[in-house]
Amino acid sequence: MGEGNQSRTAGIVYKVGLFFFLMTTFFAWGVIASREEIFPHRSIEYWLQKPPPTPRPNGSTDPASDYLAWLERKGIPFRGEHLILFSLIQAQMRDHPGFRKVREPAQGRGEESTEAVLPGEEERSELVSISYFGAYRSGQSKSNVTLFDKQKAQDGYNFYVSGHGPVALLLDMEGNRLHEWSFEYGKLLDYDSEALGHWRRAYLYENGDVLAIYNDKAMIRIDKDSKLIWSFMGGAHHAAFVGKDDKTFALVHRPRVNRRFNRIKPVLEDFITIFDSQGSVLEETSLVDCFESSVYAPILETVRPLEIPDIFHTNSLSLFDGSQVQLSPLFKKGNALISIHSLNLIAIIDLEVKQVVWALSGMWYRQHEPVLLKNGHMLIFDNLGYLGKWARILEFDPFTQEIYWSYTGTPDNRLSSYTQGSVQRLGNGNTLISETESGRVLEVTPDKEIVWEFYNPHRSGKNNELIATIPEMVRLPPDFPLDWLESKDGKGSR
Repeated sequence: MGEGNQSRTAGIVYKVGLFFFLMTTFFAWGVIASREEIFPHRSIEYWLQKPPPTPRPNGSTDPASDYLAWLERKGIPFRGEHLILFSLIQAQMRDHPGFRKVREPAQGRGEESTEAVLPGEEERSELVSISYFGAYRSGQSKSNVTLFDKQKAQDGYNFYVSGHGPVALLLDMEGNRLHEWSFEYGKLLDYDSEALGHWRRAYLYENGDVLAIYNDKAMIRIDKDSKLIWSFMGGAHHAAFVGKDDKTFALVHRPRVNRRFNRIKPVLEDFITIFDSQGSVLEETSLVDCFESSVYAPILETVRPLEIPDIFHTNSLSLFDGSQVQLSPLFKKGNALISIHSLNLIAIIDLEVKQVVWALSGMWYRQHEPVLLKNGHMLIFDNLGYLGKWARILEFDPFTQEIYWSYTGTPDNRLSSYTQGSVQRLGNGNTLISETESGRVLEVTPDKEIVWEFYNPHRSGKNNELIATIPEMVRLPPDFPLDWLESKDGKGSR
């Protein structure tokens, strides 16, 4: 018995000793791994040093991209901890001198020049929860306009962005190209590169200028000849709204430590940022603060910052023109209608008092593009609300939640777009639907008859086997000014 007890005691001592040895080893490794002089890649300063670890052509630097390239070379999986450091690197770049391209405002079309600026409001992070690809699905044999009922379709011009590159195109109703704009992201950083992604959204001015968003990277304004007018390198994403006074309202996000969510680590916070006609920031409004100061503050308790650092992922923005204010004071001029993807919620923001004044959820899932209609109803692209699998378009009363109209596609071709999507109510009562991931746009009547259909003729993927997405197509009225075009013969002006 004595020998057995001694054996058991020795076993216990061995296990306890092994436990403490392992704990001490793990603790020591934690201390060593946190030392930046031993592992300098964990330091923000390491990636901001000059010259950078990976020199860029023409002497430019992109420390955040250097960090991503280093991870890839080392074969290190990109995890949450890397997202945090990546965002902090970009946030710290605001303190370093940089350049942006502008064009001197002049009576005529002047030449391009460069202006040195501090990028304090231009470099932001990418703690994004969703990355958008330029193509998702196999290319179909169908291409361009496949259906056009001239008697029932709304006449006009079609302006759209395509997933095959940073381009926007203007077409007539037959699908003939009238004009094309293009500007690669690499030009903003002064180095030659292939196009990095595509434009998420674009807006066509009456003089032929285009406002375009490279999602999470930049926002630019170019002229009809695709020459840069101004750029904003500050985390613009998803949507922008251009007012009649030429002010631009855009969604912008950047990392910010908010004690409500985390006392140490930043979350990616969304702002509505206002720009003047030259791209200078006039004002910004935090959407988190708008909720915090309103009766809708409890909604913030549903935010999951550890799961989704991109806590809102706001994906739509529009401003009311005041023409429906007689239906409700919520529709007053200047109020903003937004869609918050992560919370499955849409809301109205009073930008004067910086408060949420109305919010609604529960009728859709992963929605996009809420639109206020002339009759006071709202239209929305509900990405996964139909049986949790398909997309649908809803027209509903924002106060009673009564659904007045819906569209889910046809039995043999259901609407389907897990990400993105757009919808527009046309002047004749028809509805234009951008089925983004399918690279398809269709116009349907109130009776749900398809009277115009378009498939993106552009392809993407290594072997061009995928149909390029259409993040959004907008139908412009037939009297939209096109005198800036050099030709309107259907062959394009370029």
